[in-house]
Amino acid sequence: MVSLVICFAIVHFCITKPSLAMSSSVFQAWYKSINPVVEECISETGVDAKTARKLFEIILPDEGEVRCFVKCLDTKLGFLRPDGSFDKAVMMEKLDHLTPEIAVECVDKFEAEPDSCLKSYKASTCIAAKVLFSE
Repeated sequence: MVSLVICFAIVHFCITKPSLAMSSSVFQAWYKSINPVVEECISETGVDAKTARKLFEIILPDEGEVRCFVKCLDTKLGFLRPDGSFDKAVMMEKLDHLTPEIAVECVDKFEAEPDSCLKSYKASTCIAAKVLFSE
């Protein structure tokens, strides 16, 4: 959330305006994980398709539609439960390069965020930043 990947990716990972490119191995692994639901989430959230597809360039604006796009990815991939809590086990199962330490740190940091779209966006950007800096 992290969705990222977006993790969701995802993604931006504790930085407000991410602008780093993901490594090839992280990109390929995360893209494979979220690709099946990207178009569906673009349609559901109304996010600009071009912006959404930049997910793996980590140039996502911190905007409502983008945040909700990340939440949609998290939900459809099983990272975000119906009660709004994250399922770290599912995240680690589906996202290569995600360690238990990073999952705990980033998910726990934003678990209390009342805005579910913002929570997914922040957790995903945190995860992405941590994974990128550990590569």
